[in-house]
Amino acid sequence: MSYTYGSIKTKVRNITGRLSTDQMSNTELGSYIDNFYTVSLPNTIKSEEMLQTYSFQTVEGTDEYAFPSTSFYTVTPTARADGFQLFWYQDPNLFYSDYPEQYGEEEISDGDDVTVTYAGSLDTEPVLVGSLIIWDGVEIFLDNGDGTLTGDGGGTGTIVYSTGAYSVTFNAAPLSTNTIKAKYEPYTAGQPRSIMLYNNHFVIRPVPDTLYNISMQGYIKPSAMTDDSDTPFSDTLAPLIIYGTSLEIFAENGDMEHYGQYYPVYQKYYDMALDKTTQGLLNVRSVPTW
Repeated sequence: MSYTYGSIKTKVRNITGRLSTDQMSNTELGSYIDNFYTVSLPNTIKSEEMLQTYSFQTVEGTDEYAFPSTSFYTVTPTARADGFQLFWYQDPNLFYSDYPEQYGEEEISDGDDVTVTYAGSLDTEPVLVGSLIIWDGVEIFLDNGDGTLTGDGGGTGTIVYSTGAYSVTFNAAPLSTNTIKAKYEPYTAGQPRSIMLYNNHFVIRPVPDTLYNISMQGYIKPSAMTDDSDTPFSDTLAPLIIYGTSLEIFAENGDMEHYGQYYPVYQKYYDMALDKTTQGLLNVRSVPTW
């Protein structure tokens, strides 16, 4: 049987007894269905139908990339760079123990009570994106990660990561008694060997020296259905959507009698979906990660 958003809504109404819009509006019903489909379902079961390839391309000199949290729920801990398997991390303590953050500090000028703009090149390059700090003891400039610097006193600046060329304009001229300093993390670029997923970001080491294709498997987040003709991404999961949504309606309305009546039906379809996924995993030969 092929399910559509319209037929799913009809079945949920029949099961819950919310047959008319007076008993439950279409907007409220749609909210229940979409919440279960896009939030509860991905948290409940990792179906093989939800497993798809996710890939992104590195940028030379950029080590951090956003996790696609709007389209993927999670990814499996095996990633490759141009086909070569990467070491996988999710613990920042372990990751930065293996790849320490090593900052250098240098004096770039002295204040003179008059000059507000200072420019030059740092001693070591390239500079890791987002790592540069420049200060004079009064105003501190932080690296925005996009080649611009912002001072906490209102000053502005720029940094060219590949060459170390910088320019900062202080809000007030640094005093002649103060030294202007820079702290930053230089790096040696290379082919990626390790990747960390933490706080919805990927971090790659070594910092890529060119474009690499990073690929992995991930469980997608279903897109909400909006039109009655829309269909869920898999017909085999539609009964889970129907009975799971119905259970949430019963639970939120305190109707535990009907919740208990229909829970075994929901559990049957849950087990069927889980059995299919488990069988698929058993058919895949385990590959060592070393």
